[in-house]
Amino acid sequence: MERGVTSASASASAPADGTVAPYSQACVNCSRAKCRCIVRGHGGRCERCHRLGKECTPATSARRRGARVRRAQLEDKLDSLVSLLQAQHSAKSPTHAPYDEPSTLSSQPRQVLTPATTTASGPVAGLSPGSSTADSDDGIPSKQADEFFHRFRNHHLELFPFLYLPAEVTAEHLQRETPFLWLSIRAVCTRLHAKQDELGHRIRETLARQVVVEGERSMDLLLGLLTYMSWAYYFARRSKTSLRMLAGIAMSLVSDLQINQPEGEQPSMTNPGVSRPLASTRTRTNQDRRALLSCFILTSSIQTLLTGGFDLCLTPHVRHAEEGECQGDMMLVAIVRILKVADEAVKVCSSGDVDRTMSPLLYVGALRATLQQAVSKLPPELLNHTLFLPSSFSFYRHFEVRRLEYLHACLQSSKAGLDNFLSYDIAQYPAMPMSVGLGFSHALQVLYRLSLLNEPGWDLVAVRETADVLLYLDQIARIFEEIHESLAPASGHAESNIFSRVSDAMRAFIPVWAAALERAGAPSPVRETAVVEPVDLALMDFTNDLWLQDVFGSWGG
Repeated sequence: MERGVTSASASASAPADGTVAPYSQACVNCSRAKCRCIVRGHGGRCERCHRLGKECTPATSARRRGARVRRAQLEDKLDSLVSLLQAQHSAKSPTHAPYDEPSTLSSQPRQVLTPATTTASGPVAGLSPGSSTADSDDGIPSKQADEFFHRFRNHHLELFPFLYLPAEVTAEHLQRETPFLWLSIRAVCTRLHAKQDELGHRIRETLARQVVVEGERSMDLLLGLLTYMSWAYYFARRSKTSLRMLAGIAMSLVSDLQINQPEGEQPSMTNPGVSRPLASTRTRTNQDRRALLSCFILTSSIQTLLTGGFDLCLTPHVRHAEEGECQGDMMLVAIVRILKVADEAVKVCSSGDVDRTMSPLLYVGALRATLQQAVSKLPPELLNHTLFLPSSFSFYRHFEVRRLEYLHACLQSSKAGLDNFLSYDIAQYPAMPMSVGLGFSHALQVLYRLSLLNEPGWDLVAVRETADVLLYLDQIARIFEEIHESLAPASGHAESNIFSRVSDAMRAFIPVWAAALERAGAPSPVRETAVVEPVDLALMDFTNDLWLQDVFGSWGG
């Protein structure tokens, strides 16, 4: 059969007549049909195109890239993939920018604990490892973590022993097994105020996410929240969170974890003759009792001193806590008993059911007897502790002077409380829990009220001679200013913090209160000629700091 020939446009290098063209030089039709393209000797079409009557179009030759070019292309693709992976890794790693939101929580599955699943495993009795997923470790050096840990154990827990950390517990254990508690410890112990604001925001964000959104309940969350509440004044600059709201969350965690429920069985609500087991029948740990008593102390201090009234059944837990494993347990029991007396006093003053025909002095006598009973149960080693230093005063026998007697006792108690507060070492003030600060503010407010009291037989000049409220304001301002300067970094520049703001507030109140005392007829027996430089009250905006509002809000006179 006659075959076609190649096209006239074939180059000089085209195959000879009657030969098969190479694959790269076959015509388009033969290439598509995957047939041999046989070249015709006299030019024109190839044999196949000639036979089929088709136009023979030579294939467009493309220069084949060498191996070196292909290798360069592969290397470029690999470089692009490596850059993409590095960018994704950098986006997922935690940053140190303020208010870091995506990296605050771990991507590991969250373990929601119930009272039945909470065990005594872990470095701290009563805590379950991994009970919270707050990412509290930003890669801080182990030396700095140990510094935070020892500062918290040796200073903060000395004044408020809501947590017992045995000798074998380390900072690494807390980071790994109780991350939210460790996050709160870091926030309290750091001396960098910008970092403190960032960690405080992270704590509040974690609480909102895990407690409110995801419904998690764990001892890790409860202890971390108690840590935050105990030293909440560190976060007053940036936080708009009310202490009352935090107290409500703490009470909710206590109730949901059922650590306030007695062990054993409780009677059925539908059938009083039948007992039913509690949802959690596990044995209560000492840490459960510490958390419960500490929650009562904090929430009672907030409710009693700021609003009034708090109720929580603690009798069986106090009895068990008296047999605790450390001295801090006895301190918690003593604080609870004293606060219950204060709570009863608030109920008497605020309740509408009180018999107004009876003298309030009868209630005062009963409350004082209860307080003396609580103090009598203090162990000898706690009698000289700064938290329990008593004030001494004598009583007259005549009932007609009993009111002045109690007013004088109140004056002496306020003076003793303020003197005790001023006796702290400078290093102890940064570790001072919120309950101590609220007690100080209450004592100062009571002294101010007594210095203005218009009562027959009540000598305002004698009150100023006994305890000058302006002198206390000045002393507190000086101490807090010294603390503010001691917390300055190595550069010597001290940022504004809660201590500097309270110091400014105290100095601002001096001229205001001095004018009120002058109008009441109680000139200062110590500094009648002293000139107090006025402070611009407009410079202190307390509207964004609810803690300062709560503490100073009722001091208007």
